[in-house]
Amino acid sequence: MMMESSINSATILPPYEEEFEPVDNLHWSPETANSIYLFWINQLQASMLIVQYGGRDKKHTQQIVGSFLIGLNAPKHAICRGRSDSRACNENFPNSHIVLPDKTTVKNSVGKCIRPNVCECKQEGFYSAGSFCNICSPINNCDLEYCTTKTNQRCRRCEGLVADKSWYRAYIISTDKRLCIKSCSWRPDSRCYPGTCRDELFSNCYCSVGFTGTHCNRITAIPDILYNQVTLSADNGETVDAPDGRNGVKTQTVSCTTIRKDNPNQGLLDCTKTIKRTFPVPFQHLEQLSFKITTTIGGFVKIKNLERNVYNTYYYTPNSLSRAFEIKFDNVPPYHCQPVDNCKLTMLTDIDITKKVENTVYWDGWIGEDSGIAKYELEIFSMKSVGNELIIDKRIFDTETTLKSQQFNLTVPGVYSVILAAVDKAGNIRLARRCLIFDDNSQENRYINTKHHNGKYLAGIQDYHGLDPEYDDHYGIRTKKHIDNVQGIVRYETYYGIDDQGGSTIQPTDTDFTTTGNLNQSITISPTLQDGDTVKFYIRAYDIVDFYLEESTTVYFDMSPPVIKDLWLTKGDKVDLAVHGFQDFDKLVIEWIAYDLHSGLETVEWKLYDNFTGDVILHGSQHIPVQGEAQTRKECEEKYQNSPRGSCYCYCTPAVGCYLQHFQVKPGVSLDEGTGLIQGKHQGVHDYDYYIEVYVMNNAKLY
Repeated sequence: MMMESSINSATILPPYEEEFEPVDNLHWSPETANSIYLFWINQLQASMLIVQYGGRDKKHTQQIVGSFLIGLNAPKHAICRGRSDSRACNENFPNSHIVLPDKTTVKNSVGKCIRPNVCECKQEGFYSAGSFCNICSPINNCDLEYCTTKTNQRCRRCEGLVADKSWYRAYIISTDKRLCIKSCSWRPDSRCYPGTCRDELFSNCYCSVGFTGTHCNRITAIPDILYNQVTLSADNGETVDAPDGRNGVKTQTVSCTTIRKDNPNQGLLDCTKTIKRTFPVPFQHLEQLSFKITTTIGGFVKIKNLERNVYNTYYYTPNSLSRAFEIKFDNVPPYHCQPVDNCKLTMLTDIDITKKVENTVYWDGWIGEDSGIAKYELEIFSMKSVGNELIIDKRIFDTETTLKSQQFNLTVPGVYSVILAAVDKAGNIRLARRCLIFDDNSQENRYINTKHHNGKYLAGIQDYHGLDPEYDDHYGIRTKKHIDNVQGIVRYETYYGIDDQGGSTIQPTDTDFTTTGNLNQSITISPTLQDGDTVKFYIRAYDIVDFYLEESTTVYFDMSPPVIKDLWLTKGDKVDLAVHGFQDFDKLVIEWIAYDLHSGLETVEWKLYDNFTGDVILHGSQHIPVQGEAQTRKECEEKYQNSPRGSCYCYCTPAVGCYLQHFQVKPGVSLDEGTGLIQGKHQGVHDYDYYIEVYVMNNAKLY
């Protein structure tokens, strides 16, 4: 079928294949038309085709029988999936996973057709899929998703939410909202008690100490048997306990028969059982009674199900501890493995010498072969001197322990005796002893320790009653024997060094010292020396605590006399004059050079005399300063910068400082002998010979 007309524009909506039949062989060529709408209507026998078109002078209306309708006016509502009613976008989802807070499931989507085949979907859990509102793709354990496409779903609320706060939700939304992560909760599959959940996550469940398992429901802690004791009572009333003593404190007593799975004892259980004798007495040596006690710890936890408001009970997997012990009958005391088997275990720590207030002794290798070791008793006694021997004075410490170490404090310097008693369960005892010296502030005087000497710290120690010799102190420094010493000094160490720098380079370390090998208070050394060498000798005197005092002495070797040169009279800048132009000696100017590079000068003296008659006639003499007292050349140059010939004449020795070697003397008249020209002899005679002598001595007493 064909119709032709001049239609200017036409809009043809595609058919919905699921509801309508397609129309074939349709072609339009109207001359004029504003718009055309095609509607395919199923199961119509006849329809109206109304075409209105017009030219300049006519309008036409035609009716054609067919299976379609063409209208020139648009409908009032947008059409989605061929429908324009309010439910055009809605869809039913019988297997919906969208759950509201009240636990109802939303199975129908609701939307609005806003344009042809375009739905607007504002309902959470659904999104616009074009012509209808589709359900968001599911996220495991999520009650409510939101999305805009099939693949960008996010979770708004995870299932199991009682309240949006910690510990009130079975799942937690991940940061990107793509996952619901299991949290620690009341649910059977996410219990974590007793334990902690970092960030509230069940995957971060860390059980408390003593528990393990996926839900911390298995007990790993071992129950404590604080004490177990058997008392044997004889007909005569005597009793013996095994083990003797208790390691705990009883807080309450509960009968053993009241304990059951649903009512575990939560305190200290004290259970007593009396057993009537069924065996012959008396007991023979090494006979024994054996006992075994088993205790089991367990329990349960009640967790409130916040979703159902009920309590669920969960039982812990229990753990048990058994203690087996026996009563043996013996009369053999304990022993240590060292005297018997030459073992390497420590019988008792040999502290020997200590400077510390806090000290600890250790022991191991004690054997109670028949009944076992029950305890150790430790006693510490101070010692005092009687004659040339040290004996027990006062008990300053005592304790009982089942451990193998003990700390104790010492505050008063002195000699102490540490006595350990190993006690077996039958009450047999073996003793061991160690001696020690405590001194935290020892040597104060040269080559003597008055405290040690007067207190006889190094004297022999008296035997102790009941102590076997092989268990006494025979090893280390402070044994029971006398220690050789000289006034409390037990060792000398010496060292000497040589240099030509006045000893300034001699700096010994501890390893440079050597022991003299004896307690003699003298030593001979034979160093190889050269002129100008320095020998520095060190000595250290040690006491028994290894404190020492150090002294040193320095010897400077100068085997050559000092030097004197350029002795002459001067006048202004003129030197080396032999004729004096005045009769007055106090107008003389005498200059010379004098020095000693090794030890410096100790004295300088000049003399003026004549011997014309054959007898020496002294006209004057004087001791003058040696021009030293400077430690460095710079100090010397500053000190003597105003000297007549300047400070360029300064020189330094290796050991005794720096000096000015140029001397200038202008003799003065003095009434005191040896301090200048002699009054009355201070004038000379014309054309007469006079002598000037200069005497210098170095610090080695050499002229």
